Amino acid sequence: LLGSTIEPWLEMTLGQSPENMVTMREAFTKVIELGESADVTALGFIGVVALLYLVLILLTTVETTLNRIWGARRPRTLMRRAVDYAAILFVIPLGLVLATVLGSGLGDFAWMGGLRGAVREVVAMLAVSGVLTFLYLVMPAARSRFKSALIGGLVAGALWHLGLEAYAQLQIGVARYNVIYSGFATLPLFLVWIFVSWLLVLFGAELAAAHQDESGFRWRVREGEASARTRHRLGVRFTAEIARSFVRGEMPPDVHQHAEESSIPTRLAEDILDDLARHGILLRAHRNGVPTYVLSRDPRTLRLSDVLAALDESADPYELGHPRSDEEAKQLAALVDDLEKAPEGTPANLSLRELVEWLEAEHIEPEQRRHAH
Repeated sequence: LLGSTIEPWLEMTLGQSPENMVTMREAFTKVIELGESADVTALGFIGVVALLYLVLILLTTVETTLNRIWGARRPRTLMRRAVDYAAILFVIPLGLVLATVLGSGLGDFAWMGGLRGAVREVVAMLAVSGVLTFLYLVMPAARSRFKSALIGGLVAGALWHLGLEAYAQLQIGVARYNVIYSGFATLPLFLVWIFVSWLLVLFGAELAAAHQDESGFRWRVREGEASARTRHRLGVRFTAEIARSFVRGEMPPDVHQHAEESSIPTRLAEDILDDLARHGILLRAHRNGVPTYVLSRDPRTLRLSDVLAALDESADPYELGHPRSDEEAKQLAALVDDLEKAPEGTPANLSLRELVEWLEAEHIEPEQRRHAH
């Protein structure tokens, strides 16, 4: 393993400087020798289970973090998660080995001359970028576009490769000092590099998610975090639109239509609607592959205080959004303000059926008066 994979990878990544190679080869040799000398059978059943558990915890942590970045609120099934984890554990090491072999083979062509070192550097960077792109595509529970994942993977892979070279040079510089002091510095530097590596992976994920949802990212930068009142107003507006469709016998708007009508990102609209669905106000369905929400029961039995209570229990300080300023939005906002002061006793605590009738009257009567004149 050391001669066929590790040394070619070191040459491809760090160059062929003898000083670099000797220092890093010694470190990797010790690690490989330790692994080869380990008796796997001595671990026993409990040891193997513990090892698999640690790997599972690591992958679960990575998935949870990426789900947060992509805004995925609905976890995958256990079977889908097992398949994705197995793919990651198989594809990523295989990809690195193939990239190492490819880089070593390309570097052996004599006609490349002085370009051999540059070719190895590029192949090493592309190998890391490919691994990160695959991670951004497979790991999030939300749908990830290939172009966005590729952009994040290329940027993070390039930064990771540069960071690795800086870390290697720093370790070499430390090794020139007194043996005792250099020994003390090796482990802290390695831990710092692990931390920086994870930051770079997260940066690439943030970049990929921002590219995939540009409107949501711009909104987040412009508007900041949403208040509880904003969530209340949006939730009441969405529920009113769904109840109106129910009363009229029409198809309810999908999540994209809710977002467009309120001038907010789709991700925010889906988060609020999912909160209402989790608390039994709505039911989640799909129309042409797009999430669509319907009332869970008769609108006469659902009151506005139920909507506000569901949103309060699901409050998330990271949500965004402000409804657009039109006449109906202002009316609903005033209604929510009254309801927040006295949710149970105020006359503003209408049922959803009464809310739809009130909105219809507010819009029909002015129209009739205009035609009468």
